[in-house]
Amino acid sequence: MKEIKNATFIQRLGAFIVDMIIIGLILSIFTTFTVDVDNYEKISNELVEIEEQYLNGDISPTTYISKSMDINYDISRETGLVSIIGVALSILYFVVYQVKKNGQTIGKKIFKIKLVSNNEKELNTNQVAVRSLIINSILADILLITLTLLGTKNIYVIGSLTVEFITYILLFISAIMVLSRKDKRGLHDIVANTKVIKEV
Repeated sequence: MKEIKNATFIQRLGAFIVDMIIIGLILSIFTTFTVDVDNYEKISNELVEIEEQYLNGDISPTTYISKSMDINYDISRETGLVSIIGVALSILYFVVYQVKKNGQTIGKKIFKIKLVSNNEKELNTNQVAVRSLIINSILADILLITLTLLGTKNIYVIGSLTVEFITYILLFISAIMVLSRKDKRGLHDIVANTKVIKEV
């Protein structure tokens, strides 16, 4: 019987990058059909202009933050449908597909690693869903969509900054845990009772 070895941080990071590229490519196809390209380009150009004005010293940091937040809100409203599709795609890929493929995404398959239950039982959908809510930022994306669709501009700005800050903290903590723990389990693995192992 072969010894089960935990996946390395590099393997996990490589698989994650491959998976995000796949999601990004698929999502870009939907973006073509669901976003008003001219309006999006106009809003994006406004953001570039504001950044140039700030870098040239033409506007104060306070004005820059205020105007850029307004523009980012407009961009979020413009790309709302894409964000919803992105969440649905992430759930299908990181939860449904991964469960059907016995704990592997395409990225994990390429890097010869797989997600398993930490208690020797069969990996179940709930575990994968809970894990994905954290590590794939699905919960954060759902909160951001809700803020964009239902919140005022001020609520969106404060809420999105808070959600993004918490997301980065959670990802940072998980990365440190995977790097430092003997069992290579991140916060998302602890919460979901999972681990990532090298394919036997």
